[in-house]
Amino acid sequence: MWFIVLGLLALYLLSDGELSLQSIGDSVLDALERGKRLTVSTISDGRDPRVPKGVVLDDPNDLLETACSTLGFRISLAVMSKARVARSEDGDAHWKTKVRICNVVQNQADRLGWTDEQVVLYHTGAGRENRYGRQITGRFASIADPYESDVKIAQRAEQEDMSLGATNFAHPRAFGVQEGTTTFEDFVATMADENKFPGVFPESDTIVFFWRGNVPDGAIAL
Repeated sequence: MWFIVLGLLALYLLSDGELSLQSIGDSVLDALERGKRLTVSTISDGRDPRVPKGVVLDDPNDLLETACSTLGFRISLAVMSKARVARSEDGDAHWKTKVRICNVVQNQADRLGWTDEQVVLYHTGAGRENRYGRQITGRFASIADPYESDVKIAQRAEQEDMSLGATNFAHPRAFGVQEGTTTFEDFVATMADENKFPGVFPESDTIVFFWRGNVPDGAIAL
């Protein structure tokens, strides 16, 4: 495991301080504690015009069965879907951050009257419907295969809303880099139009969460 630690240290030095020591430490812990990889997904390379790049070609229920077999016990498609979101959105983040990401999935599902898996699998783009994959035309990224630790994260999210009711989240550094994004400032303005306001948690400032009405006690308003 020392090569992982050394590699992450080198990444910190090369980032000129853009990556915090906290984020490096979270990455080390994730590498040490994530456990078995539960699935090996097949990802579209975009050469088939009917299937956009970044779509997971495997059926979600088939992936669920593979995950259950690897784990040795049953989990729900909802847990599987949130575990994929946790790994895809910020897989090596602090565990509380990943729980909060899953909480946002649940909060959106509750507001819409959908199941958690329906929120994760929702896409407006042709060829992406009811599939895991890159976010692009959906609500969340779910392209990455989950590990045992991600299942524990998703299960913990079902026990407690550590997000304090957050409705959305965003990665400020992804704007202008990730396909389909404009600027973070534009996104904050859009959220404000919906009466949603940004804040962060002490464990990590790499992901900004949004709340309807006001930022609750326990989070830091921006």
